[in-house]
Amino acid sequence: MQTENGFLRVRDPRQRALLRILAFTASHPHAAAPLVEQLANEYRGDESTILRQVATLLASGTPVVHALGQVEGSVDDTTLLALRLAADTGTLAETYKLFLREDSDARFQLEDPLYSPATQLFRRATGILIACLVLTFLGMFIVPTIVKMLDEFGLQMPAITELTFAIYQDYGYLLILFSVVSIAWIVIYSLRLRNWQWKPWKAIYIAQPATVQLRALLALAAGSGEPIETAFERLTRFQTSFALRNQLAAARERIRSGEDPWSALARQKLLRRREAQALSLAPDSATQQWLLQQAAVASAHRQEIRQGILLQSVSFFLLVLLATAVGLTAVSFFMVLCELITGLA
Repeated sequence: MQTENGFLRVRDPRQRALLRILAFTASHPHAAAPLVEQLANEYRGDESTILRQVATLLASGTPVVHALGQVEGSVDDTTLLALRLAADTGTLAETYKLFLREDSDARFQLEDPLYSPATQLFRRATGILIACLVLTFLGMFIVPTIVKMLDEFGLQMPAITELTFAIYQDYGYLLILFSVVSIAWIVIYSLRLRNWQWKPWKAIYIAQPATVQLRALLALAAGSGEPIETAFERLTRFQTSFALRNQLAAARERIRSGEDPWSALARQKLLRRREAQALSLAPDSATQQWLLQQAAVASAHRQEIRQGILLQSVSFFLLVLLATAVGLTAVSFFMVLCELITGLA
C-alpha cells in the first residue's frame, strides 16, 4: 500500500501521541491501556479525561477502534472512519503510518494554525474593532467639541468638514452597528471553521472539506486491494455526515443496479465527471489510488482558493470603507485646524 495520502495525516499533538502509542502496541507485545493512562497524566482538563476513558475501555478488553469510537473527541471523525476501514481490510499498520507521517504538503498554509482562516479573520476583526472604536470616539466626543469651539470663535465651518460632522451626528450609530455586525459575522465564521470550539488560546487544526476527505478515504480503500464496491459499502456504513451518507447510499444503489462505481459517485456530485472518467479507465487499483490522491490535492487547492478570495474580498471592502472614513475625518480635522489658524491670525 502506498503511503502518499497526506490528507489523512493527523496534526493535533494529543491525537498524534495517542495514535503513536496504538501503533507501537499493535506491532509489539505491550498492553496499550497502561501507556495511554501514562499519557493522560501529561495533559489536563478535557484532554486528560478523554485519554483516561480510552485507557479504561482498552483495559476492559474493548478493541482499539471500538474504544476510540465510544469516546467522543479521542480522534477526529475522518481518522476514526479511516481506522474502521483499515480494521476491516487488515491494513491498520499502514494506516497508522499515514496518520503519523512527519512531512506535510508545504503548499497548503492551512496546515499551520497561524495561517488558518480563523486566525486571519480574528486579526481582521481586531483591526476593524479598533478602527471603529476610534472613529466612534471621534464622532461622539471630539466632533461636538470642535463644533462648539468654532461657534465660540465665530468661525465658519468648511463645507467638507460640515458634511463630515453632519454624517457623524446623523449616522454615527450606523458605525457602531456596522462594527457589531462585522465582528459578529467574523466570530461566527471563525467558530464554524474551528468546528464551533471556542477556545482562542488553543490551536485548532481545521479539518479538510468533506470533498477532500472523501477522496483521501477512497484512495485508502483503493490501496487496500479489495473490490471498490466493498469499500463503498463500508464508507456508507461508517460515514458520520448525514448528507454524505445519503449521497453514498444513493451511489451504492446505482452500483447495485449495474452502473459503474465511479460514474455513480459522479452522478451524486461526490466526484467530478472528469475524475470519474479517469478512474474508470485506470488499469489497476494502484493507479486509481494515485488518481484519487491527486484529486484530493486539486480539491484542497480549490477550497483554499475560494477561502482566499472570500478573505481578500472582505478585507478589501472593509479596508476601502475604513480608509474612506479615516481619510475624510483626517481632511476635515486638517481643514478645521487651517480655519482656526487663519481666524486667530
